[in-house]
Amino acid sequence: SDVCSSDLGLQGAVCQFDVSVATLDSLVHDAVLPPPTAIKIDVEGGELALLEGAKSAFASHPPRWVIIELEPEGESFDQAHAWFTSRHYSISRVPRDSGMIEARENYLATFNG
Repeated sequence: SDVCSSDLGLQGAVCQFDVSVATLDSLVHDAVLPPPTAIKIDVEGGELALLEGAKSAFASHPPRWVIIELEPEGESFDQAHAWFTSRHYSISRVPRDSGMIEARENYLATFNG
């Protein structure tokens, strides 16, 4: 059940929620959702797990565009880049108006198949 520290009279608002989780593959396969043409991914470190749960959907109906938030350098970027390029996507950083590069950046993956 949902619990918040503020409900218990504690200072601050720290909450815990139960959430349902489903893969994109299961949602598309079970016709809960139509195959998407565009996706925005912002899962704070769970990008590869999400993509692995979308392999069939990407194989059968590749979205035209995917915006994904990643750390600009490191293993997670390298793995996501390899995942997309192996599926005929080009991927590039979406530049910020400020020109700054932050700890996490948005990338646009465009299907070229």
